[in-house]
Amino acid sequence: MTIIKVALGVFFGLALTFVACSLIVTQGTGTGCVIHLAQFQALKTGMSYASATTMLGCEGTEMSRSELPTAPQFSTIMYSWKGPGIANANAMFQNDKLINKAQFGLQ
Repeated sequence: MTIIKVALGVFFGLALTFVACSLIVTQGTGTGCVIHLAQFQALKTGMSYASATTMLGCEGTEMSRSELPTAPQFSTIMYSWKGPGIANANAMFQNDKLINKAQFGLQ
């Protein structure tokens, strides 16, 4: 039960970070790859990070990482990708499975 409470706390903490980062990420993140709305919409819950990067055409910039000391196999990582202009997208993976995504201004 304690692990579940800790995991929920980590998840909600990262969710807040996720929203905040989506507001402040600007040009210059990532590897120069620019993603578009159709690519973002193709991301599906449960897909692996490798599948997501194949779909988007590049790796994202790691924005945050959380791992439980008592359960090192449990990890949550948030990545960001640049879109045109100030547009951006974020995706959160838990144990290498997409659990959440958000975008701002993609077309």
